[in-house]
Amino acid sequence: MRSDTVAVVYLQKAKNARRIYATLVHGKINCDGFKEEGITFPSVEKQKILLSEFYKECEISPNELSYVESHATGTLAGDPIEVMAIDQTLCAKRNTPLLMGSIKSNIGHSEPASGLCQIAKVLLAMETGIITPTIHFKRPRKELTAIIEGRIKIVTEPTEWEGGYVGINSFGFGGANSHILLKSNFKQKTNNGAPNDDLPRLVAVSGRTEEAVKIIFDYVRNRSTDAEFISLLHHIHNDNIEGHLYRGYMITKSKISHNTIIKIEHTPYTKRPICFIFSGLGSQWFGMSRTLMKFPVFAKAIQKCDIVLRTYGILLTDILTNDNKNIFDNIINLLLGLVGLQIGLVDLLTSIGIVSDFIIGHTIGELICGYADGCLTAKETILLAYFIGLALHESKIINGSMAEINLDYKTLKVICPSDIDIACYNSSSNFIVSGPTNSIKAFLTKLQADNISVKRISCGNIPFHSRYIKPAIAKSEEYLNQILPQEKICSSKWLTTIAH
Repeated sequence: MRSDTVAVVYLQKAKNARRIYATLVHGKINCDGFKEEGITFPSVEKQKILLSEFYKECEISPNELSYVESHATGTLAGDPIEVMAIDQTLCAKRNTPLLMGSIKSNIGHSEPASGLCQIAKVLLAMETGIITPTIHFKRPRKELTAIIEGRIKIVTEPTEWEGGYVGINSFGFGGANSHILLKSNFKQKTNNGAPNDDLPRLVAVSGRTEEAVKIIFDYVRNRSTDAEFISLLHHIHNDNIEGHLYRGYMITKSKISHNTIIKIEHTPYTKRPICFIFSGLGSQWFGMSRTLMKFPVFAKAIQKCDIVLRTYGILLTDILTNDNKNIFDNIINLLLGLVGLQIGLVDLLTSIGIVSDFIIGHTIGELICGYADGCLTAKETILLAYFIGLALHESKIINGSMAEINLDYKTLKVICPSDIDIACYNSSSNFIVSGPTNSIKAFLTKLQADNISVKRISCGNIPFHSRYIKPAIAKSEEYLNQILPQEKICSSKWLTTIAH
């Protein structure tokens, strides 16, 4: 029965392949030429020559064949000739029956595309470990001697197999004969594709329609996380695909979960600039890198900092994963924690191809800008953080505090006590104040009584960005000049917050 099909086979070099279903070992064609019986009749001699020369050229013994996907159109003229050629060239020295079948019994004869359908059937059998049966086969014709005598066995039931070498015949109208040999990809998925951690996975895909994106997400969500499959999706959708106007992402856990975060939008492709904003004081919390340490790239960045700081008796890993809630009361720990964490984040983002177009830092975050910009090494960056903290620790600075206040500048300037400095301008209605701890505490109490929103900032008892840190300036410059004896040149993507 004639049929229609749409089939695609993707052939590429193994070294470039993200997923390998099978290896194409060899391929060969020949042609019957003139035949007295007519152009539509096959030639057993030419088919035998093709198969004989084929296996000599690829130096694979026909005895190693696990299965043959035959052309098998179900015709009286073609099938006996093909079976005879296979029997005489491939089965002569076999000790076991050669398994054989044909996809045409399932989907009909798609003529020019039928060979690709045969390949698709074989690849599915290799992927699932089950050979699809040849249906409607009741008994062999009397001309099919090799089948009757058991040298060839037609697969009529779903049959488990372990893969191996598979020969595929495909013949054309007019006497064109072709044969290819596929070999199963025996590399097994590590842990059946399951990740070796419990981290959530980000899956970002695109499609021509919203439904197309949803189908991919449903497929991912309704199965246990397959790290290799998600990696394949990342590779496919890493670059813009023309015509894919719908984009979406999902965050899925390691096990099947219906609480997955999913978002899909219609968004014509526009490359948007990426800006890294590096935070300063107040963004730290104890144990803030425990989960991040599960990422090898992040852990490696922290370990490099550990090597640098070992000389000074400090272990950054301990600072970032410690259970002590008061660990950041020490200014050196505070600065190292903030800077070290963000060094790791820069390396982690860079490793997955997320690179900034612009960078900006708030207070101590300026140090990370230097690292992200490439003008500072990781060693220089972490040492700068250490010695700034050391200079502050060694200097005679009052016990200070900082706070965030939601007021306009004009009002704040009028009511701010004289011993408290307005340290940072965050927005027209949000400012940071810095000064002696007792004064800050009293000021915040007064503001809260007036229903003004305030927030204390953990600053290691140092009143940063105020007049009170002047005693540490000379010591800081001395240390910093030792680390950076020469001026560093930053790029134009660094949007500095340093006051002019």
